[in-house]
Amino acid sequence: MIINPRRLIFMDTTYLGILPNEEESIELLEKCFREVLKKSPFDGDISHYYLSRVDLCTNIRCSNKKVFRELVRVLRKTATPKKYQRLFYQNKNKKKANQYNKHYIRLACGQQELVIYDKTYQLIENNLVIDYEDLPAGVLRVEVHYGRDKLRSIENKYKADDPLDLLWLLMQESEERILQLVEKCYPDLPYLSYEDGQQAIQNSSLHADTKEQMLTLLDQMQRKQTIDKAVQYMEKKGYKTKSLLKRFQSLGLNPIPLRKGYAAKRMPSLLYILKSVGTQPVKIELAYWKQK
Repeated sequence: MIINPRRLIFMDTTYLGILPNEEESIELLEKCFREVLKKSPFDGDISHYYLSRVDLCTNIRCSNKKVFRELVRVLRKTATPKKYQRLFYQNKNKKKANQYNKHYIRLACGQQELVIYDKTYQLIENNLVIDYEDLPAGVLRVEVHYGRDKLRSIENKYKADDPLDLLWLLMQESEERILQLVEKCYPDLPYLSYEDGQQAIQNSSLHADTKEQMLTLLDQMQRKQTIDKAVQYMEKKGYKTKSLLKRFQSLGLNPIPLRKGYAAKRMPSLLYILKSVGTQPVKIELAYWKQK
């Protein structure tokens, strides 16, 4: 038996929302769990069960479609971190799968995953939008998934056997845990225009061969779907790429440029955006005359 706590508590809730990060949510979960199962043969005491999976989530709402599309585009090009595996949405219809994967990033390491996707695309694609729901231009959902083995290790560390205690602990630490995993998977480097990226490399004091390699990677990232594929291409051509990403880090430059002709010269990193969520809006200056 698998129960979704948010749908259990708020039966009419939309698929866009997230279970409030409040102690009241824990109290409501225990109450609703007991109420739903009281006339069934199942035990209504939630403490006799265990959590099989927990998703720590946050939404990034965007008011401009052009900005949102570009943000999703650069995020999906990220390099796969060491010990992690890039997983893709699978479907018998390859065209549908490829289209979905343009809006979906999943990086997994055992029982821990970082999943980032275009929530608005998912809602529309799967007919989950409720009639009265007013969607913004774009919603980026950022989720940290913990499987049973990961949850068991947290239970042992904090000696939290009761699922409600464990859930409340994770809710309190959700912001910190999301930021930590995002920082591990995404460098805290701004995305610059292709021209500004070129100039930053050329004006640096790095060796000429290093500059050439960095400019080649920057150029390839205009074509390749991910850094992984661009690096593989360069290695086949005889380039040495072992410390190439570290060189970009040393310049404070993201190897993934904004697309040519885009209406902004700079976009902040995902980590920067997440740290600003709930405190202040992130403004991206657009020159609309430049937009094609």
